Amino acid sequence: MQKILDELEQKILNAQNLTDFQQWKESILVDIRLLRKSNEVSAFKSNRLIRDKNVLHSLLARTSDDLKSALNELSKRAEELNTLLFAIPAMVYFKDIDLNYVLVNKAFEDFSGQVSENIIGRSAEQIFVDYHDNEYSRIERKVIDTGKPHYHIEERLSDETKTTIISTNLAPVKNGSSQTIGLVGVSWDITEQANFQQKLVRAKEAAEAGTKSKSEFLANMSHEIRTPLNGIIGMSQILSKSLVQPKDQEHIDIIIASGQSLLALVNDILDFSKIEAGWLSFESADFDFVKMGREVLHVMNVKAQEKGLTFKLNYAGNIPQYLNGDAYRLKQVWLNLANNAVKFTDRGGVTIENELIESGDDFLVIKTKVIDTGIGIRSDQITKLFNSFEQLDASNTRKYGGTGLGLAISKKLVEMMNGSIGVESEPGLGSVFWFTVKLKKASQQSLPGKETAPVFNSRVSKKIHVLLAEDNLINQKVATYSLQQMGFTVEIANNGLEAVEKFVQSKYDLILMDVQMPELSGFDATRRIRSLENSSGHGARIPIIALTANAMKGDMERCIAAGMDAYLSKPFQQIDLMELIAHYFND
Repeated sequence: MQKILDELEQKILNAQNLTDFQQWKESILVDIRLLRKSNEVSAFKSNRLIRDKNVLHSLLARTSDDLKSALNELSKRAEELNTLLFAIPAMVYFKDIDLNYVLVNKAFEDFSGQVSENIIGRSAEQIFVDYHDNEYSRIERKVIDTGKPHYHIEERLSDETKTTIISTNLAPVKNGSSQTIGLVGVSWDITEQANFQQKLVRAKEAAEAGTKSKSEFLANMSHEIRTPLNGIIGMSQILSKSLVQPKDQEHIDIIIASGQSLLALVNDILDFSKIEAGWLSFESADFDFVKMGREVLHVMNVKAQEKGLTFKLNYAGNIPQYLNGDAYRLKQVWLNLANNAVKFTDRGGVTIENELIESGDDFLVIKTKVIDTGIGIRSDQITKLFNSFEQLDASNTRKYGGTGLGLAISKKLVEMMNGSIGVESEPGLGSVFWFTVKLKKASQQSLPGKETAPVFNSRVSKKIHVLLAEDNLINQKVATYSLQQMGFTVEIANNGLEAVEKFVQSKYDLILMDVQMPELSGFDATRRIRSLENSSGHGARIPIIALTANAMKGDMERCIAAGMDAYLSKPFQQIDLMELIAHYFND
């Protein structure tokens, strides 16, 4: 604009006359127009500048207010974070990429015994004089290098007075570009928790040791009680076959009954202990439900007739003859309830009824009722019935005897078979004990009365030579006499080592093997015999039957695992031994 003014001034000064003025007239007008336009532009710019200045002032004022608000909010959040960090009982710290402390909370200060001013900018080795955990530093470096967190890092820090156990979680700290700029650590003092866990472990080990001791004690007691019982019952049964006088037979029957009662008591105590310890296992196999009932009927008929009672067994027509489950345990419940019914009934009789209450694709639910016309039970006594070692009153204990375990065991067994048990009773009129069990359907099916169960021939026609491995003299005599009455010849080995030697020297058809023997146990003797059979081509595999007083959980499995073929616990019934042997020698 100034240049245009200078040019216009020069043109006017150079005009000496009218002719000169006429000559520069157009040029002067152009310059005047340019000046006017330039002046308008300047005025516009000036006005725009003033207006923009006002807008800028307004924006700056607003930005300043927003900035103040943001700063206040940020300060508030920082104060809240600081309060939170210092209130957290865990130790929280931030480190830079060189693993120097950037920020720590109050708990960390208290643990280190230093204020944050003396911690910031320093490493752990500089803060804790006795700290030289290279593994922990390696983990911290890994978190920074990989950008991945690491959890549950446990450290033990010790000084002259105590040992502290620390558990730490580490996580990377990243900037807006996702670049790792440090890490954050959160540590807990878990010393008390770790000590408590150690106490729990020691308590668990002590409990397990106690359980093991209890198991060993029960196993030993079972073995020691069953051994003389085997002699009492076994020799009594052998003797009963040679008696002629009725009075003598009656005396022997009393001895046998007493032995059986004592054996039942031992079995109850063992079963209860197994249930309480969780050692009782259940089989799942097809069985003849009707045959099982006949066996119960046969046993209970004798007892009922002794008291002048009737004993009946009824089935619903829609119950299959063959079912799948644990027939032994189901029969045990039947016998427990039936024995109780006969014991507490003086007139009338006892009836067992069975009905099908539910049927699914692969299962059945059967309800069994044991009905008696006995003394009955008051309503206030029913709640005590299924408690362990509990009798209804002292007079019943003295009159009827018993340990109070039968119903408790039955309840546990029924519940383990996915059922329930209960009783309905009225004093003086009798009781109805009932229970339900859930059983699987068997592969073969038949309704009661429509198919006859196969008859098993328990007699062995051939003469067999038996090797009896047994160290107890009484058990030797019982087994020998029983086998001889069956028509077998017997040779005795007094220990496991002798059994192996005799097996090598002579030929036998069958081995009856005790488990607990001197020199060599029945388990090891069986393993050696099986090894000899495999290595020397000794011939056909010889049947080995465990005949032992060991009757705890796992004893049968251990026998089978050692190479034995079957298991029979002492004291044994002659008929049971005969049937077991017959399985191997009847075609």
